[in-house]
Amino acid sequence: MNTKMIKVMHIITTLGPAGAENMLCRIAAGMDGTRFENEVVSLTEVLDLAERMQSIGVRVRTLAMKKAIPIRCW
Repeated sequence: MNTKMIKVMHIITTLGPAGAENMLCRIAAGMDGTRFENEVVSLTEVLDLAERMQSIGVRVRTLAMKKAIPIRCW
């Protein structure tokens, strides 16, 4: 039987070693790799957990956005 993989894109601010990032890695690692194709998009830069993600078969991309100081619009 030929079934299509379900593509899942996770978007996160950064891949630094913090709580949400570690949990995302655990979630992706726990997903069935024969059914789900995971991809992570980091808004800022690729950091510590990128290698770990890639080692479990998760594609990692970055938008390389710069951190900015919030500007008031009023």
